[in-house]
Amino acid sequence: SLGWCMGGHPCLELGRMSIPGMKAVVTFHGVFDAVAVDETNEAPGASEADNPADRPCCLVCNGKDDPFVRREDLDSCKQIFEQNGWEWKLVQYERTRHGFTNPAQDLNTSEAFSFNEEASMSSWEAACD
Repeated sequence: SLGWCMGGHPCLELGRMSIPGMKAVVTFHGVFDAVAVDETNEAPGASEADNPADRPCCLVCNGKDDPFVRREDLDSCKQIFEQNGWEWKLVQYERTRHGFTNPAQDLNTSEAFSFNEEASMSSWEAACD
């Protein structure tokens, strides 16, 4: 499952559901507001029969200067991944803002957005590994 921007949150929720056959979850400048940590430490849709080895691995590609991704939301994601035994990796790109994979962001007048060719290429290569 791949998710960009607001697609980051539903992408992670799909991964939490332990859908058979889903091997990987990758988000690019994903927005994770209101990602909830379940009190039971169980992922929604998961069952006792779930094999942790069958859960998807997760890659979160994030711009360190993205104003739409709060540190608290990344910490919640980390807690969810660890509680559910996910293999996961967070890649933080220095001097990188929201929308870094989209060259059209260079036309966006908002300081919150910018294209970063190096981060774009690096994140795609990481996703393909």
